[in-house]
Amino acid sequence: MKTLTAPASFVLSACLFAGLSIAQAEPVNGLSLQPDSRNRDVVAIVGSQRKPLLLWKVASIKGPIQGQTLIADSGPGKERYLLLSVDSRSGTGPADGPCGKGVETDLIWLALNDKLEVRKNDTYRIASCLEPVEGLTREDQPDGSVRATLVRPAHGGEPSRSVTVRYDASDAAQGLQVHDRVN
Repeated sequence: MKTLTAPASFVLSACLFAGLSIAQAEPVNGLSLQPDSRNRDVVAIVGSQRKPLLLWKVASIKGPIQGQTLIADSGPGKERYLLLSVDSRSGTGPADGPCGKGVETDLIWLALNDKLEVRKNDTYRIASCLEPVEGLTREDQPDGSVRATLVRPAHGGEPSRSVTVRYDASDAAQGLQVHDRVN
């Protein structure tokens, strides 16, 4: 039996927890997503309209985007709410240490206007090579609702914490709901 080193186990748990997906998915409610040409952002596409979502402004994405999944879309309207799972490299190269090829996974909630411009956003990292995060469960519901439960182990004198990140597709305007408690 082989024992994984800490960075390798973080990468493995991030990949298993996130379920990587880089291919462009079938359009949902007329919207599809694809990575930009440099894998640094995600582009929203509705018909002939293409709009970069500028995810680097809302999430701490350091390396190239490895995959994105559209989990929920409230559909077109004055405000459109999206929930994405975005996987990005932990760093930009081997000089970044053991996490240079690791994976960071963020749940990203966006409120877009009818021009696909981001008006509100929220993000929470649910798997990481760089941060002490242990993914326990992730439940994706058919309606687009998500519940992710994870542990932030004791670190730097801080106690261990249990965190639940929830998104309710029936109340999409609420964004991500985070419940954090000390173990």
